[in-house]
Amino acid sequence: MDIHNEIKKGIACDSVNKPHSAVGRAVCISVHPGKMFLLPFLHWFNTRYKGRYKFARLVFLLDLFLIGIAVALAIVSIIGFLFVPKSFEDGIVFESSVAPTEVVSGSPSTLIIRYTNKTKEELRNAKVEIKYPKYFLLQETSPEEIGIIPIGGSGTIHIKGTMFGDVGGEQTFQTRLSFVHGEKFDVFGEKTDTYVFSPSSSALSLSLELPDKMVAYQPIEGIIHYKNTSEINFPKISIKPIWPKEFIFTKGQFEVPTVKSGEKGEVKFEGILQNPQDEITFIFEPSFTFGKDKYKQETLQHTAPIIPLPLTLNHSVEKQTVRPGEDIKFTIQYENISDVELSNVSFTMDAQSPFVKKSSVVSREKIAPKETGTVEITTTLRKTIAQSETSVYENLKIPSRPTATYTIKEDVESTVTSKGATIESQLTTPIIFDSFARYTTATGDQIGRGPIPPQSGKETTYWIFWHVSGTTNELSNVEITGILPANVRFTGRQTVSQNKGVEYDPNTREISWKSDSVMPTLSPTSKIVGIAFELGVTPTVDNLTHELLGQIQLNATDGWTGAIINTSKPDISALLTK
Repeated sequence: MDIHNEIKKGIACDSVNKPHSAVGRAVCISVHPGKMFLLPFLHWFNTRYKGRYKFARLVFLLDLFLIGIAVALAIVSIIGFLFVPKSFEDGIVFESSVAPTEVVSGSPSTLIIRYTNKTKEELRNAKVEIKYPKYFLLQETSPEEIGIIPIGGSGTIHIKGTMFGDVGGEQTFQTRLSFVHGEKFDVFGEKTDTYVFSPSSSALSLSLELPDKMVAYQPIEGIIHYKNTSEINFPKISIKPIWPKEFIFTKGQFEVPTVKSGEKGEVKFEGILQNPQDEITFIFEPSFTFGKDKYKQETLQHTAPIIPLPLTLNHSVEKQTVRPGEDIKFTIQYENISDVELSNVSFTMDAQSPFVKKSSVVSREKIAPKETGTVEITTTLRKTIAQSETSVYENLKIPSRPTATYTIKEDVESTVTSKGATIESQLTTPIIFDSFARYTTATGDQIGRGPIPPQSGKETTYWIFWHVSGTTNELSNVEITGILPANVRFTGRQTVSQNKGVEYDPNTREISWKSDSVMPTLSPTSKIVGIAFELGVTPTVDNLTHELLGQIQLNATDGWTGAIINTSKPDISALLTK
């Protein structure tokens, strides 16, 4: 083909009719440069879009638009990074670090601030301001001032102090370098930095001492040992115990005042296990305490397996209602449910009451595995108690709980205590009944009349006093009586604290005081029941006895237990009184 035809094809070329010869392609490019630029896009459209989409051209143009935006953004970012001018402060290096790199709560550390002037101007009036974490104890700063930082100049500031913080928590130092620069005018500038540290451990050394194995229903004693390994004194230390739900805390103090450097000590605590499962876990969270702020230190934790009690106890009471001044008899039923022999066994009855005087102890040398048996325990009750011995003044009960202490020999020999369930027995009211005569009062005032001692043919008068006190239950159908001898008369003078006065029956010569109800009198807020009346005695030549009142008795019914109360007092003689 001649050149003339190749030139024609080059002029008429398009995306479909492409010339094959070099001459035709050269003519095509020279005549249609835009067409050649679009050839890759036409090829992309034909292979990726045409025939695949309903609106192929629209989708193609949308994709081209999105690609164009992405390319434009990338170009703008590159230009901004390469050509945006930096600030003056960007030429200043200002950074913080801490030494040692592992921060210990409560131990001294050093904050190191490094600065370098890489600008082309001198920095004047340079100073560093630091915002310390709360309760940071500053010890030393070196140097204290900077002044001028020349071009290319650098330096460090060392700030030594003790950092307090939660172990594993975060505390923050905020540092600020301020300065003035400029040749003609003073221009103020500043550079800031933030350093966050996290204590990995504590200078408060702690250890927990608890038994490796624990026995259910047993007293548990534990000790937390502490030591100040820092070179400074510590503030108050608080320890928050997280008790297992089966543990009843009974004794212990969990706050320690200032702990001096190098000082060590211990915190003791006690409690009782109830009915735990296979194992039990104790957790203690110690803290440095500053007022209401606390910084937690390393947590203490102890997990121990539980050994079930080998000896089970039950008991019964001979009488459900018991009387002051009498013995209570208990029967304890025991069973060794284990495969281990128990030795040096002592049985007793634990009765937490001020009325309990003493309890007998029954011993067994050995109890074989699976053995059952019974023992009898006797406990003696006191007749009365003082107000100061109790905080409960009405309807008292005597609790009883069987206890057995014995030795188990498994991995190691240990002494263990088993306790049974508690039974409460109603206590019939104690009662203090005083009966006496007086010629004068306790302060010496004369209340009687006539000669002392009484003389034949002359009457001498005395006052008789009956007092009821020390009762814990309401009394009903109360009656106090006495019999007047032949030569004694009731004068009629009397005074009582409640109800009607005393009554005298001349036929039976009985003098009596009655009340449907007497409320408990043991409480400090209650009043004793008082009855007082006057008697006159006139000895004769034929009857020289000086007896004032005989056969004195008090009878009542306990309103809570239903028990009958009977008590009597010796006869009152005029020769035995003042």
